[in-house]
Amino acid sequence: MIFLAARFAHHLGTPDFLESFLSDTVAAIIHEVKTHKADPISLAFWMANIHALIYYFKRDSTLVQITTDTQGRMSECLHDAYGLLVRAVEAELEPLLDTALLAYVAMPEMFSDVKFESDKGQRLSMFFFGASADAARVSTDGRPLRRVQAPLKTARSRRSSFLGAGAAPAGPATAAGQVPAWISAVLRAHEQASDAHGPTPAVAAAAAALAKRASSGDTFVSGRSSNDRAHSAAAAGAPSTVAAMFGAPTPRTITFMFDCLLDLLQMCEIHPSITWGVVKQLFCYLGYECFNRVLTTREFCSRSQAMQIRMNISQVSDWVRQAAGRLAVPHPSDAPKDEAACVQKAGGAQTADALLYKAYFSPLVELVELLQCLTHLPDLAEYFETTAKMQHLNVLQQETAAMNYRYELQESRVAPDIAEYLESVGKEIRDGVRAEREKLSMERASRRSTATAISERRTMDGRPSMLSLDLAQHGTRA
Repeated sequence: MIFLAARFAHHLGTPDFLESFLSDTVAAIIHEVKTHKADPISLAFWMANIHALIYYFKRDSTLVQITTDTQGRMSECLHDAYGLLVRAVEAELEPLLDTALLAYVAMPEMFSDVKFESDKGQRLSMFFFGASADAARVSTDGRPLRRVQAPLKTARSRRSSFLGAGAAPAGPATAAGQVPAWISAVLRAHEQASDAHGPTPAVAAAAAALAKRASSGDTFVSGRSSNDRAHSAAAAGAPSTVAAMFGAPTPRTITFMFDCLLDLLQMCEIHPSITWGVVKQLFCYLGYECFNRVLTTREFCSRSQAMQIRMNISQVSDWVRQAAGRLAVPHPSDAPKDEAACVQKAGGAQTADALLYKAYFSPLVELVELLQCLTHLPDLAEYFETTAKMQHLNVLQQETAAMNYRYELQESRVAPDIAEYLESVGKEIRDGVRAEREKLSMERASRRSTATAISERRTMDGRPSMLSLDLAQHGTRA
């Protein structure tokens, strides 16, 4: 409609009228995006419309040149909506990571006899992969590390027609165990489509979770057979299953959220390359955030807990392989350098598993593998042989894992020569980094003082010389 109105204004109106119309339209779209910045549904809806409008403008031979400024502003708005969508989904994932992936016990009978020594040490608050340190994120009573979640504003939203007028505003769940509103809206939107064409992947995943829990004898399912309950749950959007999944989060809760996100982006007809970028960004956050939490949380740095985490994240890998058909894997010629490096490490296979799971979960996989065998390495030679294949862990991270390691009762200690090696090499690296920073700081201060002295030079009549101005500007930029 906006495109047709722009054509009408161009052919039958004045240039000023077209410019005013486009300016007001872009301002209204930007206002909607900013107003609903915590709502994945509204953001996906406007991303699809902005992308389509830019495409129509570029395909029109008369409007392509006239609307250049408008296309630029809409491209910036599309980029902002993309970032807000990723941030909104990250806000939903953040409170689930500890309980669903890191602290979840898939088979409690295997670890029922595991007991730990009393914790007397302090936790480290170092963060890697660009995360910032924050002492408030470190618990003092031994609980898993929690991030400080910044509250997102939830505004009243006007829903698009495919979700219906009664859809509630979406945003982060306000309480533990609450189903995010955007997931409930997506499931409601798929209810009629599920009756006509079968369940969507997200609903099918919920039905599978219901059938699995029914077979295990969970208390929230009773009465009919598990197959009947799974079929009816899939047809009805599986509300009881979804509530149970978020009430007691498991790795399936995380993969279910990704299924709902793909359903939402497909429903809004988002371009496959944008969908790939969103999922890739979320996997980057998921893998690196879990890595940071395991490395800096003493409760997660143990042999038994590392085994549990390894089993939990394997379900994420299974989901990537199952959802590969719904993701548009970029062509090798179009892949960025970081993706090309991941493909090369994976043996040249341009797959979703190589570009998503192996690219962003390999550091976490190597960390939990190191934690599982750290106390079983007898000497330094065995340590070198074990860590030689770990390409994503540096010495400082290995030292942090050893310092934060939580020993079980009667568990052997880390070999003294390994501990001494990690401590000495880590100290050398930290001292070298500190010296390099001091050197750079002194060089910057020297350049600033030189630039200040040169800028004070004057010509015969008291004005600054051109050479002095050039050197001063160069020193300021440096």
